[in-house]
Amino acid sequence: MNKIHCGNAYELLKQMPSESVDCVITSPPYYGLRDYGSGADTVFGGDPNCEHEWSEGRMTLAHENRNFLVGTQEEVHGKRSTTYIRKFDDRKSGFCVKCRAWKGQLGLEPDWRMYVEHLVELFREVKRVLKKTGSFWLNIGDTYAGKSMNWTEEYRPKCLMGIPWRVAFALIDDGWILRNAVVWFKPSHMPESVKDRLTRTYEYVFHFVKSEKYYYNLDNIREPYKAGDSIEEILKYWGADKHGEYHGKAVKDYESARAQNAAEVKRRIIENLKSKYQRLDCPLGKNPGDLWSINTRPFKEAHFATFPPELPLKPILASCPPDGVVLDPLAGSGTVAYTCELINRGMWDEFRVYVNETAKRIKWNLKWIMIEINPEYCKIMEKRLEPFIKQSTLDV
Repeated sequence: MNKIHCGNAYELLKQMPSESVDCVITSPPYYGLRDYGSGADTVFGGDPNCEHEWSEGRMTLAHENRNFLVGTQEEVHGKRSTTYIRKFDDRKSGFCVKCRAWKGQLGLEPDWRMYVEHLVELFREVKRVLKKTGSFWLNIGDTYAGKSMNWTEEYRPKCLMGIPWRVAFALIDDGWILRNAVVWFKPSHMPESVKDRLTRTYEYVFHFVKSEKYYYNLDNIREPYKAGDSIEEILKYWGADKHGEYHGKAVKDYESARAQNAAEVKRRIIENLKSKYQRLDCPLGKNPGDLWSINTRPFKEAHFATFPPELPLKPILASCPPDGVVLDPLAGSGTVAYTCELINRGMWDEFRVYVNETAKRIKWNLKWIMIEINPEYCKIMEKRLEPFIKQSTLDV
């Protein structure tokens, strides 16, 4: 617990006991977008006892879709004159000529089907270590087909591939229950130079569970009601459809006050509605819904696909018990652990989104487990989490 485990998630997860984790939050490498360094290579499939012979005859350079501050990547990837990644572009390169195992990075498979299969395999092990009451949150973005994918029958160049939903459907087929497809809208999204389509401004965060009954505390993530001046908005936010006996009189009184321009009368009616329907509905606030507006944040270290700490905040507050265990098997720069530590210490001002008083009053004692295959990213994580880890040691 509360440790960074540097190694292959496919192997390390098998060493964890079944049903030992309350919440899993992760974001895998997106398909065909980035090179995470040679330290991220994994052998998939084939015979584990085989003395592999790898075929690397045909490869191409593909433009890398980076999203990071200029000059921050040299520590891990070195100073490269181009932002290109090596990609296998046929069905022979990268495979073992003896057992047909494939060696490469998750996200750089020569076929999108392999990418989906590799994620299903990983998350099948996640399902094993997840408690029956647990939740699995998956942040994943999409990809446009490129010209180098000339063997991909389903996609012509420039076609949006729909990879997130390909993965989601495959996980459903593997036994997961999909509860929400959250849209993460990024107001501070990266600009794109394309001129024949719209800029991408969102990604998906899928919420999966393994059982129909699971832990979920909606009150921890409720938000203030935002009723406007119209009676329709007020009735919508305060559940008037459930309490129709008050609806007709309220509309009549409101319209009468508006006709007379009686601002004070109108104000009293609105406050009366708020008071009545807040008592009848939920005084803690509204359900935040499945559209999350969260700005990205720059991260000055060498990891270039860091999501902000605000993204795992709601999943943790809602679906993890206060003393639960949170796992990220593809930890990257350790944002999930960083978020857990901010919550544990009540450092709510560090979050740039609203956190309600119900969540703040809880005594949080979250534990976390981070797994990352790239040794350089593990060093970044250690540096980032060092103050928290040291403080935890002193507390003991």
